[in-house]
Amino acid sequence: SHAALVKMTQLTEEYVNNQTSLAGIGHNISQTVDGFLAGIDSLQVLRIRAAFTRLFDFMLLFAGLIALVALLLIVVQIMIARSITRPIQKAVRVLRELEAGNLAVHVDVDGRDETGQMLASLESMVKHFRSILIEVKEASTSVASSSEQISSSSLRLSEGAQDQASTLEETSASVEELTASVEQVADHAQSQ
Repeated sequence: SHAALVKMTQLTEEYVNNQTSLAGIGHNISQTVDGFLAGIDSLQVLRIRAAFTRLFDFMLLFAGLIALVALLLIVVQIMIARSITRPIQKAVRVLRELEAGNLAVHVDVDGRDETGQMLASLESMVKHFRSILIEVKEASTSVASSSEQISSSSLRLSEGAQDQASTLEETSASVEELTASVEQVADHAQSQ
C-alpha cells in the first residue's frame, strides 16, 4: 500500500515533467490504482466505511447545529424587531389621537431606551398641551366675562348719557325761557 502511494507520486511527477506521453501515464495510473485497491483488505474497507460514517454523522450534527443557531437568530431578530416596532406603533397611535383632537390620550411608557424616551417626551408634550388648553379656556372664559361686564357698563353709560342729554335739553329750554322772561322784564322795565 505504501509502495503504491510512492508509485502514484512518481507518476504524477512524470506527468508534470512531461517525460512520458499522456496515454502511457493514464495506463500507468490505472495499473497503480488497481494495485492499490488490490492491496486494501476488507478490514481496511470496514475502517474506511466507519470513518466515513462518523464523518457523515458529524456533518449531520453540524448541519443540525447550524439549523438550530439559524432558528435562534431568527427568534432573536423577531424579538428585537418587536421591541422597536411596538413603541413606535404606540407613538403613532397617540399622534393619531392628538390629530383627532383627543388630548385625554394616555401614553404607556415601559422602557428606557430611545423609543421609551420618545414615548416619555410624547407623554410630556400631551400633558403640556392639556395645560395650555386649560389656560386658554380659562382666559377665554375671563375674556367673555369681561366682555359682558364692559357691555353692561357701556349700556349703563349710554343710558346715563341719554338721561344727561335729556336733562341738559330741559335745562337749556328752562334757560331759554328764563332768558325770554328776563328780556321781557327788561323790556318792560325800560318802557316804564
